[in-house]
Amino acid sequence: MKNKILLSIILALVFFLVKPSSSLAFSLQKPDEPIDKLTQEELVNLAKPAVVRIIQHVEGQATIYPFDLDFSTLSVNPLPAGEPMVIPIDEYLTGSGVIINPNGFVLTNSHVISYQTIKLMIAGEVGMKMVNQKALTLSAEEGQKITQDKEKLTQFGETILEYLLKTSKFEIKKSVFVLNPSSIGEKIEELTQDGFQARVVSVNDDFYKNNEDAAVIKIEQKNLPSVKMGNSDNVKIGDKIFVFGYPSTAEFNRKNLLEATFTQGSISSMKDSEQKDFKIFQTDAKVSKGSSGGPLFNEKGEVVGIVTYQTNEFEQDSGDNFAFAIPIGAARKIIGKTTLPTEPAVSFETGNFYTHFFNGLEILRNRHGGKAIAEFNLAAANSNQNFAAKESADAYLKKSQDLIAAGNSIDNTWEAVKDRIKSLDRMAWVIVGASFLAFIILVIVIIFLSKRLKKEEKEINVLEQNLVQEQKEINSLEKNVSQGGIMPASKINPSAMDSFVPQPQAKNPVLKTASTANPFLKANPVSKPPATYKSSPSMVPKPPAVKPKPIISNMNPVPKVVPMTNPNPVTPIIKPVFNQSKSIQVSPTPTPKKIEPLKMESISVKPILNKTPVESTTSPIPKNENSLIPKIGAPEPEKISPNAAANLPSAEITFSKT
Repeated sequence: MKNKILLSIILALVFFLVKPSSSLAFSLQKPDEPIDKLTQEELVNLAKPAVVRIIQHVEGQATIYPFDLDFSTLSVNPLPAGEPMVIPIDEYLTGSGVIINPNGFVLTNSHVISYQTIKLMIAGEVGMKMVNQKALTLSAEEGQKITQDKEKLTQFGETILEYLLKTSKFEIKKSVFVLNPSSIGEKIEELTQDGFQARVVSVNDDFYKNNEDAAVIKIEQKNLPSVKMGNSDNVKIGDKIFVFGYPSTAEFNRKNLLEATFTQGSISSMKDSEQKDFKIFQTDAKVSKGSSGGPLFNEKGEVVGIVTYQTNEFEQDSGDNFAFAIPIGAARKIIGKTTLPTEPAVSFETGNFYTHFFNGLEILRNRHGGKAIAEFNLAAANSNQNFAAKESADAYLKKSQDLIAAGNSIDNTWEAVKDRIKSLDRMAWVIVGASFLAFIILVIVIIFLSKRLKKEEKEINVLEQNLVQEQKEINSLEKNVSQGGIMPASKINPSAMDSFVPQPQAKNPVLKTASTANPFLKANPVSKPPATYKSSPSMVPKPPAVKPKPIISNMNPVPKVVPMTNPNPVTPIIKPVFNQSKSIQVSPTPTPKKIEPLKMESISVKPILNKTPVESTTSPIPKNENSLIPKIGAPEPEKISPNAAANLPSAEITFSKT
C-alpha cells in the first residue's frame, strides 16, 4: 500500500512539474541553447589558428624582346633589330590561406602560388612602362581621344599582356611556404626559413582568364586546426560576414608579419564571373594586397568564401573600395577540376580543435563551467601547438574557471533547478503556484482514497477470515458425520429460527434405528449402524400461541412428524404425541409446559394419513458450535413434490424418562 501511495505521488509530481506544453507548465531544467551566431571575440579565437600566411619565393630571370606600340591601331609590333631586356627575379609574393583539413591541406587563391603570377607581374610592369613612354609622344588631342574609350583601352592592355607572355622568356624557380605562427623571426627571409614548405596539390594557371582562382597546397603537419565549411548557396545580400587575412597595408612596421587582420562587413552585391558560371560575392569589408586567399566567414564561424579580388587600382581613387570573394561552393568545383594528376583528391574535414572549441563555447554560454573546461582542454590538447591553438583555448579556460569561482556555473541538476527558479518571471510563478496547489490537492485526494481503500481491504479480510472459519466448521461437521455414519441434516431457514426453543442438553442420548417394517425406512435404508455421540443442545419446535387440548393415552410417548402448511416452507416440525396410557398429543398452537428431559430409545416412523404436505426447503447452517440441527442417524430424505407429500408417513419418536 505504501508503495502505491509513493508511486501515485511521484506520478502527480511528474504530471505537474514536467513541462507537457509551453503554455501550461514549465521545465525545471532549462534546455541548452545552440549557438546561432558567434560574437566577434568568439569567432576570432575559433578561426584565428586556422588562418595562415603563405609566401611564394620566386628566383630567376625574364628576357623581354623589343616591341613597339601603335596607339592609332591599338596593336603591338615586334622590333627584331633591338636588344632583348633581361630582368632578374628575386621576389617574395605573399598571400593568405585557411586550413581545410587537419592533415595539412590549405585553401588559397591560385594567383598566390602560381608561377603565372610572377610572369604577369613582370609583363604588366614592362607593358605599363612602355605605355607611359609611348603616351609622352602623343599630342593632347590624341591622348584625350584614346582615354575616352575605356573599353578599347582595357582591351589594348590585355593585348599587350598576352603578347609579352608569349614572346618573353622566363627562367624561374619558385618555392611555396606556409609561415610557422610560432616563429619569432621578424624579417620575411627568417620567417621563410622557419616555415613549412608546401607542395602544390591543385592550381589553375589560367585564373586571370576565367576567374577560377582557387588552389590547394599541402604541408607535412598533423592535427591542424582546420575549420568548418559552410553552404555558400545560403548567403544573401545584406548578410554579415567577417574576413581574416594578412593585408600588406596593415603591416605597420613589418615586425608583426604573423599577426592576422580581422575585418567585417556585409554582402553588398553578387556579380557574375567572367564565364557567368558562378556568382562572386561583393563585400565592403576592408582588404588589400596580401588578403588574397583569406577566408570569408559567416556569423556561425563557417567558411562561405575565399577573398580573391579588390577594386581595380586605377579606379580606387574614384570611390569606395570593395572586395570580391569566390563562394566556397565554386571553389570546391574549381579544385576538383584543377587537382594535379599526381595528387589525391582534396577532402574538406573539420579538425578536433574547431569541434571541441565550438562545443566549449556553446557549453560556456549555457554556463556549464566544468564541462566547458573539459572541452577547451581537449581543443588545446588535440591540436598542433605550432598554430596558436593553446592561446585561444587558454583565454576561454580562464573564463570558465571564473564562472565557477563566482558560483554561477551550472554543472548539476540542483544548480540547474536553482538557476531556473531565479530566472522565472511573474507569470511563471503563477503557473508554479497553481501547479503546486493542484499537486497538494491531488496528494490529499490520493491519501484519502488510500485510507478508504485500506479500510475496505481490512473489512474484506475480516469477512474472508469469517468465511474461512465457517468453512472449517462445515468441514469439521461433515467429517464428524462421515466418521459416525451420520449424514448432515437439512438446512434450516433463518425465518424459522423463531419457532425453535433451546432445551437442556441430554445426557448421552443413544440413537437407535427404526423398525425395518416401516415402509418409509424400506425406501430409505440406513447404510451404517447408528453411532453413539454427545449431542448438542437439542431444539424442539416452538409451539403455537394457542394451547393444545391434551389427549391421554396409555401408549409410550412418541414424537410425531406432522407436515404443516406454511407460506415460507421450513423443515418439518416435530411435535410430541403420547400413546393411550402415558402420552399427550399437543396441537401446534399452545405453549408447551416444561417437559422433563427424555432419553431417546428408538425412532420409529408410522404412517399418518390425510395430512397437509410441507414443501421441502433448505435453511442456512448456523455458524456457532451449538448447532440447532438435530443429528439424526437416518439419511436425508429425497425431495418430493407437494402432491406426493400428502401420502408420506409421519415419524414417531419414543422417549423414556431419565
